[in-house]
Amino acid sequence: MEEKHTEFDGPFDFGIFTPIVQIKKESAEALRNFKKTAEKYKERGDRTVLLPSLRLSIKAAEKLLASGFDSNALSGSKDPGSEKGLRINKAEELSRIFNRCSFISKCLNEKKDEKALNLLCGDLRLGYKSYRDLSDQPFVVYIPEKTPPKGGWPVMVRLHGVWGDTGPEGWLFQTYEWDREFYRNCPRGDFIEIYPYGRLNSWYRGNGALDVFDLIELVSEIFPVNKEKKVIMGTSMGGFGVWNISDKFPCEFKKFKAACLVVAALREEAEDVKKAVSLLHIPTMFIAGGKDPLFECRTNPPKYYKWLKARNADTRLVIHPNSGHGIQTTDYHLQYYRFFAEKLREKK
Repeated sequence: MEEKHTEFDGPFDFGIFTPIVQIKKESAEALRNFKKTAEKYKERGDRTVLLPSLRLSIKAAEKLLASGFDSNALSGSKDPGSEKGLRINKAEELSRIFNRCSFISKCLNEKKDEKALNLLCGDLRLGYKSYRDLSDQPFVVYIPEKTPPKGGWPVMVRLHGVWGDTGPEGWLFQTYEWDREFYRNCPRGDFIEIYPYGRLNSWYRGNGALDVFDLIELVSEIFPVNKEKKVIMGTSMGGFGVWNISDKFPCEFKKFKAACLVVAALREEAEDVKKAVSLLHIPTMFIAGGKDPLFECRTNPPKYYKWLKARNADTRLVIHPNSGHGIQTTDYHLQYYRFFAEKLREKK
């Protein structure tokens, strides 16, 4: 078995001490080569993961380079004291993008398909061509470094909240905003985790919801996945997304072993507590902040919990009394991971 490596491994290793002139020169040459590769293989077929990933990665590199190197800001204010906009470690992320492009280019040149991605582990920032509207859609998948269990890895689908100013290529950056919502303090390692772009801030309606199912199938075709062991969670807008998928696609939703709605924005059509009926059929967990400034995120999850509990549903409620909308504690992450692990162990 070949040794696995991450997206950070490869020929590019820009750092804080790398002269900016050198970064720009090497980047210009790299982009020319990667664009030639994308053009060379454009007839190979866009429905694979490799070419869309290469195209989106090229756009991501161009976006990063266009933002300049005088600050970490990718968008929004460049004031060092501002938290507005998207911010990243630019030298590190540019290296990561180019190393990903190098790996994909090697696969294409050696006539390998997306199964070659099994040589990678950790967070993989990729793309695919949606057959629904023929657009390149980004996604992130976390692959554990360990050997997969018999039958394949369980799957956790993670739906994001309202995101900052970014296009599809921006989903391929490990921004500080990403760290706050998903990555920091997560006790990862026993799931494959799928992070759909969901058409950014579409509230997982329309194609944004359908993309979730498409991605589960796509990831299952590439990596060792046990589709009988899948769970779903959503934060804020993503919590609404979990509800919307349960409401619009109840038969598919029942195939999840459990669902967690974190500071869920149960608003508009989801505000009626009777809409919780779509969550009756699988175990659920609601996590809320007692000081959440968003009224529907603070009050509606407890209402959903009480309604479900009164009907003998398998549900639980966790309230962090001193937390606001951005619950970012180790405890918060740990609780839903343990909840999912518990439900995946149960035999029905």
